[in-house]
Amino acid sequence: SLAPHLPTQEADVKTPRPAKPGLMAELDLMRRGLGWSRTQLAKQAGITPTSVCKMLNTGHANLYTVTKVAEAVGLELRFATIHIPTRHR
Repeated sequence: SLAPHLPTQEADVKTPRPAKPGLMAELDLMRRGLGWSRTQLAKQAGITPTSVCKMLNTGHANLYTVTKVAEAVGLELRFATIHIPTRHR
């Protein structure tokens, strides 16, 4: 067949990938620990599989995507709030 080979969900879960530092690596590790494919992770997070793949492949994503994926795998993200006071004259 001339159709491109698409990995099955099972193959996606088991396929080793190069180690990535930081949060993206942790999210990918947690996904694998749950036995989820990237497609399953996207469904659980309520985002598109394309967003998940771009995030895990590039290590870059917007805050919304990262937060949704983190929540889906059970990771709580906490963000610091910075308050810059106005100058008093």
